Amino acid sequence: MAVAVNAVSQCLIVSGVLAHLHRACSDSTNVRTAHMRRVRYDNTMKFIHPGGGWWKPWLVSVAFSTLFALVAGFLGSYFSPQAGGRCVGWQQEYLTRLGPSLELVMPA
Repeated sequence: MAVAVNAVSQCLIVSGVLAHLHRACSDSTNVRTAHMRRVRYDNTMKFIHPGGGWWKPWLVSVAFSTLFALVAGFLGSYFSPQAGGRCVGWQQEYLTRLGPSLELVMPA
């Protein structure tokens, strides 16, 4: 009985540590995302002035958004190449079973 209690307490400790790590990672991701939004906002605001038009601030904002998306895509495909694939295996298998009329083809 003591072994079972010890195993349960170890599982609780490990799950608590993992929960705190998950929270720390998600908090740091939120901070980085907020920082990137702030960088985009600050640089966009530099181009807003009376009579300056709307296209320069819009172009700067789109440029920063595109830059951030490209960096995120590169990092995602570098650290997890399988995430940048065409399809998940079971989705690809399901789609190959669909006929041209999008009806499930029954095997003969």
